[in-house]
Amino acid sequence: MVGPRCRYDDRLVRPVHRRARDHPVRTHCFYRVARLCSRPPDTLVSSARSRGNRAEDERAETIVWNLEEKSEGPTEMARAEPDEVAREAVEHIQTRLAAAAPPVSLEPGETAELTTTLEKLLSRYISRSSLPSTARRLSGRLCTSFQSPVFNNAGTAFTVLPARSPPSNGDAQWDIRVHELVSGRETILTGHRDSIMWIGFSPDDSLIVSACWDGTFRVWRASTGEQVHVWTTDKQNWTGCFAPDDERFLGTDGNGMIRVWSLSSGELLWSYEQEEEGFMRRWRRFVDWSSDGKYILVGGEELGEILLFEVPSDNSVGPSEAAQRRVLSLEKTRMDDDVKRMARGFLNVNSLRFIFDVDDNDVAFGASTYIDAGIEFVSLARGKRWRIIPFERTDDDDADYKRLDRTKEGWPIYPRWSALKESRQVVVISPDGARFWKLT
Repeated sequence: MVGPRCRYDDRLVRPVHRRARDHPVRTHCFYRVARLCSRPPDTLVSSARSRGNRAEDERAETIVWNLEEKSEGPTEMARAEPDEVAREAVEHIQTRLAAAAPPVSLEPGETAELTTTLEKLLSRYISRSSLPSTARRLSGRLCTSFQSPVFNNAGTAFTVLPARSPPSNGDAQWDIRVHELVSGRETILTGHRDSIMWIGFSPDDSLIVSACWDGTFRVWRASTGEQVHVWTTDKQNWTGCFAPDDERFLGTDGNGMIRVWSLSSGELLWSYEQEEEGFMRRWRRFVDWSSDGKYILVGGEELGEILLFEVPSDNSVGPSEAAQRRVLSLEKTRMDDDVKRMARGFLNVNSLRFIFDVDDNDVAFGASTYIDAGIEFVSLARGKRWRIIPFERTDDDDADYKRLDRTKEGWPIYPRWSALKESRQVVVISPDGARFWKLT
């Protein structure tokens, strides 16, 4: 079995140091920046979506930046001028309309709408003209849901989804584009007919697997776009991950079924379904495979459940049960007791990864949750558990800082985290900066 079954030493850790955020640079005018992904040493990919409230207004764009080239476009002052130009243009239009026969007048709401429309168009034109010559603007968005990796492992290509999402829960074409960073060449992967939830590259970058709500996992050759396998589950599929040996792939569906297929033959090697009641708990949308291939983590949709599996050496045989079933804790949160009791049933896992290397017979992993944006790290061999609450507040915090865990619309913000192997630290990115934590 994995690690000792002992009483865990719960610790609410404090940050080692913090780096404040720099001033933002406006690049996607009137788009909400959703993702920033870098690939050393000199490439940044940003993805943004439009702020329209209607489905037909939805747009998305992705920009590939060369960080070694500086933009010679308009200054920040020049970027503010579209406001004035739009107002002056609308005033001129109103004057011309008033002088027409018969005269035409605009209502205040119509004037505001026209001004906003012109301002958006002008801002977009200025933003486009200010891009460095080597930057590329693509129509489309990145897939980062359920731990989808943006880049391939070599850092030479990434995948792009449609700029305007086709209808979900229907029958519509959802194509994936594979964009090569150096050449700009794109390969189209065609076949899915519903929302694509997860996309990933095999460890050697030769294959791409996608998980879709159309009831299929599809396997493609990354270089040609040829479809190699189609695995059917008849359920909405959520996520997946590759074994480090490039031979197996794990995927989960809407009933919580865990399946492992052979990448070479396409056959189903083994499957696992936990017997349980309820519907929401069956969604398992976060998975990871340890670097040595011996362990699998599966995160549940309800109760903060995490399953840890030991993988048999025989690839054709799967585990009959989980080696450990864990439930994330709410004890260190700021919630009162009544809220904690109610929240336990909705403590959804929203990230789950092994951290550092699996060595010295230790299995360590990190997981974050939706309810309080907390992040919990566990070392089974050491019998320790650390919980990080990035938005911890004190009586001295001002009103603005108290809302850093929410968007202006009131939606919760979930921090991103990563493990640093050399220093054995974890870094947590939240709206007010980056914090580095030492797990001791």
